[in-house]
Amino acid sequence: MIVKIVAKALLINDKNEVLLLRRSANDERRPGEMDYPGGNIDATEDITAGVMREVIEETGIDIPLQKFHLLYAGTQIVGGDSVTRLLYWARVSDPQVHVSFEHSEFLWVPIHEAIKLFPHPFYSVGLRYGLQNNIFNLS
Repeated sequence: MIVKIVAKALLINDKNEVLLLRRSANDERRPGEMDYPGGNIDATEDITAGVMREVIEETGIDIPLQKFHLLYAGTQIVGGDSVTRLLYWARVSDPQVHVSFEHSEFLWVPIHEAIKLFPHPFYSVGLRYGLQNNIFNLS
């Protein structure tokens, strides 16, 4: 059994909008679908540093490590592998987004719209958890 860690980041701007990325049309998994920045964490890598690295690689946004907060986590068996998914969140002010080759575009959407546009069973539950518990301090 292989153990994998996947960490995504829910980036929230000053307008309480969430950053979504559209996966490239030639992506192996979920081509053309929306996603949050993030990905696989290397086995020797600190998990929070790994999500920070993924955000920089996929968006060009450099967020200090201490601004990432763990929101939601879960582990399940997928195709015989143990996959732990982590959802972090961070506030960002007026960021310039530069998508990598892995994505074709980006959108800032109202936080409630993000659930509709990226209905992934794990990450949607995490976002709903954050909203229900007022973790993002939306005003």
